[in-house]
Amino acid sequence: SNTSNWTGALTTALMNAIAAGTGGTVSDGNNYPSNGSTPFPYTGLDGTGNSTGVGPKAYLNYIMFDKDFNPIINDPSQTNYVRLSDIPKEHGQNVPHEKLSASVTVKQAGYMYIYLSNEETTPVEVYFDDFKVTQVKSPVIASNDYYPFGLTFNSYSRENSAEQKYQYNGKELQEELDLDWMDYGARMYDAAIGRWMVVDPLAELGRRWSPYNYALDNPVRFIDPDGMYSTEEWKKDNGVSDDDVVSIYTAPDDEDPQQRDPEIYTYDQYVKHWETTHKMKMSDNQKATLLTGCIGITSLELGNQRKTTGEPKNTRAFSSFAIAQAEAEKLKRDIREHPEKYPASSRVIIYSIKFRGEESQYLPDKNGRVDMSTWSALKESQTPRKNRVPFDFGLYDPSSNSWWHANSNGPNMEIYQSSTQGFMQDVPGLNKQVFCVEITDVPPPN
Repeated sequence: SNTSNWTGALTTALMNAIAAGTGGTVSDGNNYPSNGSTPFPYTGLDGTGNSTGVGPKAYLNYIMFDKDFNPIINDPSQTNYVRLSDIPKEHGQNVPHEKLSASVTVKQAGYMYIYLSNEETTPVEVYFDDFKVTQVKSPVIASNDYYPFGLTFNSYSRENSAEQKYQYNGKELQEELDLDWMDYGARMYDAAIGRWMVVDPLAELGRRWSPYNYALDNPVRFIDPDGMYSTEEWKKDNGVSDDDVVSIYTAPDDEDPQQRDPEIYTYDQYVKHWETTHKMKMSDNQKATLLTGCIGITSLELGNQRKTTGEPKNTRAFSSFAIAQAEAEKLKRDIREHPEKYPASSRVIIYSIKFRGEESQYLPDKNGRVDMSTWSALKESQTPRKNRVPFDFGLYDPSSNSWWHANSNGPNMEIYQSSTQGFMQDVPGLNKQVFCVEITDVPPPN
């Protein structure tokens, strides 16, 4: 190339062409749709001759299209223009430029066409510079709507985004081998057929239902958070609603508080039994704990996992034994899968508390959980009740499906091993019962 001609071309030929309004300066005017070799394809969008203003008909234009390339022309928040004013008109006095800008919140997936135009009917030179488009992405990465049993519809996922596998009920979608199952922990769920792939680990708690059913075949009312016997089924079994009290009986005043046909142990006999099954000697502190009666049996089994006052924490209390068992299974599984989170001897126990409460107290939430944070065995034991026990603790023994409890304390106490049916009977003066799940650091019986 002949570089010696560059200065002349820039200072003479180009400047003269710009000053004369020729040499590539294009005025679109009335013939904007046909001034090029390709006509403007969207009738009704070319030209804005009806717009009003004192400046030239020069515009920042934007047109929104849906994902099928159809223009959205009836929504001014999606398709519109911004007209230039007379502020930046140059009079040889170096006036400031005018910034044309628009902000659009995109309402659906699609495309946006943005262009600049000069649509004056007579030649008026307008120059645009520093044109920039900034896309601010929505915080929504993906969204799904679901049918009751979990099939998706109206799904959306942002382009080039990381795949979101945690979907229906927050469960991880398993796409290996094109199975599309949901991992609930205990079992895999197939939303296409509304069924589990294996038998419910707690199937014996709901014998009238198929062990493969999901949410008792009614996912609008019931939930199945971990692949085991659905929560809230206790309401159906016991005929209660969300607002009902955690009451399982009303005890007559003259009823015998002793349980029917229990196995009775003396204090010394129970100490020997405990040492034999745990294969360890009971310490003096443990024996002192046991002497406190029914609360002592449970507190003894909890070891160090208690309140500073020595009584159980009652942090996981539920209105039914079935829900407590399901919660216990979840904790056992977590201990197996994440042993680093727990002491080496950790295990899960279930115990029950029968107590007295007002009708408006200790109501279950929708999952059957009861807030027992305001209840204290120590406080209850200091409240005088004529010829009545203040509470009754029972420790569940899964090896024999029985309950350990006592109706007195001290060295002459009698300790009962009752069947589940026997333990669930009422005790005079106590109108409520909860079932608690706790992690203990006491080694399990052998």
